[in-house]
Parts: sequence; C-alpha cells; structure tokens
Amino acid sequence: MNWLNTPPKTRSVLLAINLTIITAPVVVWNHFFTRAMRGDYPTDSDSIGIPIFGFAIFIYPITIFILERGLRNYPSNVFLFTWSRRYIYRSLFLTIVTIYPCGLMSVAMVLDGIAGRLYWVSAFFVLHTYCLLILRASILADIVRKETRDRESGCMNSPRNKHRPLGCVLLFATLICLVAALKMRVVGINGGIEPLMLLASLVMFMAASLCRFWRV
Repeated sequence: MNWLNTPPKTRSVLLAINLTIITAPVVVWNHFFTRAMRGDYPTDSDSIGIPIFGFAIFIYPITIFILERGLRNYPSNVFLFTWSRRYIYRSLFLTIVTIYPCGLMSVAMVLDGIAGRLYWVSAFFVLHTYCLLILRASILADIVRKETRDRESGCMNSPRNKHRPLGCVLLFATLICLVAALKMRVVGINGGIEPLMLLASLVMFMAASLCRFWRV
C-alpha cells in the first residue's frame, strides 16, 4: 500500500507541496470571488471577506508552520497515518492541528467547490489535504525513526510497539468524525448528521481497539 506512504523526495514533489500550501489563499479568494460575481450568494448575506480573511489570518499561518516543520527533514516511504505510541501526546497534538482547523477547512472547500461547480477548487483542496497528511507524517518521522532504532537495539518491546496501519487509520478517522461532530454543534448544522458522526466515531474507536488487541 505504497499510496498510503509519503512519496519519494524529489524536486517535483517538494515543489508541488510548496505550491499547494503557499497558493491556497489565492485559490480561496478566487473561489469566493467567482461565486459572488456569479450571483451564488444572496445580496443580504455576509461578506465574502469573512472566509477569505479568516483563512488568511487564522489557518494559513498554521499551514505555513506545518510546511516549514514538515519539509525540514522530509522522509520517503513513511506511512501517512504514522502514530507514535511512545510520544502519544505529540502525535495527538499534530493530529488535532492537522484535522482542525486545517483539515476541516480543506474538506469544507472541497464540498463548497462541488456545490459551486468549481471542481478545480475541489481537486486543489483534495491535494491540499493530502499535502497536510504528508507534512504531518514528515514531522513525526524523526520520532518514528528513533522508535525504530530503539526497537532494533532491544530497548523497546517489539510486539507492544508493532506498527499497526489499520488501527492507526481507524483512530485517525475517529478523530476526524469527533471534530466534525463538534464543528456541526458549534455552527448549528442540523439534519440528523451529528448523531451519525458520533455513532461512526464510536464504531471506529471500537474497531481500532480490536485492531490493537489483534495486532492488526
């Protein structure tokens, strides 16, 4: 499953990651400006400057920080959902930062691009989300390499710290559903979606626990 690993370190890959993260505010501005000029928003609706400047002021600096840290020692062939059991709080912090607000903003732009028939915007933010996952894995790569050296030297119990991709993916998906449900509660989205997200979080957390028990 090499497509779930970070791509090889080449100039084209590094350039693509840099361009995707750095040009995101331009794409956000173009998206909302195009929809406003097309008349997609009511005349009495909020200004399009709110999401544009909200992204530029609050989310964009976080993505630049992740970009700088992630490309500092970019690794190849590292699992995208890498999780450090030895430094679980650091892994949890990076995961939460990746999911909220950066990841949720990317997903929101994907959905809004589909709703506005601006499919190139949706494709761009699918790539943006993928780049965030790559950068998250890159930041944790040094920790993972240290754990690997400790395991090879016999400092850690190998069965206990065995890499379990399926369990990590399920745990990552659980965090996404929980944060999405919290976001729906904050913005007041109804329609019965929030209970389904909470139920999905519970099911995936139980599945992740079973994966850990069966060492999958």
